Amino acid sequence: EQLPCLALAYEALRAGGNRAAVLNAANEIAVDAFLAERIGFLNIACVVDASLQAVGDFPVEHLDAVYAADRLARDAARARAGATTPAAPPLTGVGWEGPGTTTPVDPSTVADPRRDQIEVLA
Repeated sequence: EQLPCLALAYEALRAGGNRAAVLNAANEIAVDAFLAERIGFLNIACVVDASLQAVGDFPVEHLDAVYAADRLARDAARARAGATTPAAPPLTGVGWEGPGTTTPVDPSTVADPRRDQIEVLA
């Protein structure tokens, strides 16, 4: 109760799938909003929790699913925190219409232009 972000982190680890990626991305946006004085410190957990609820659960079987989870979480967190930083360009193939919707994401259909920018280490 005194450490709501820690509780959310343990919950995300237990749930698996996309939850840890969603939590991390939403937390980064929420902390940025706090540092920019757009939200209060105690609202960080609210933004993270709302993002977890907005994105929902889906399995992470490949890197594109991680990209989808990250992008969806950042968009949801920005909407909740009133962030003024621009959102990233939309992913193609993602069946998600915005915060609060329940349209499931099919990670196998997600294409992220950033994947070409990643250096693969052998």
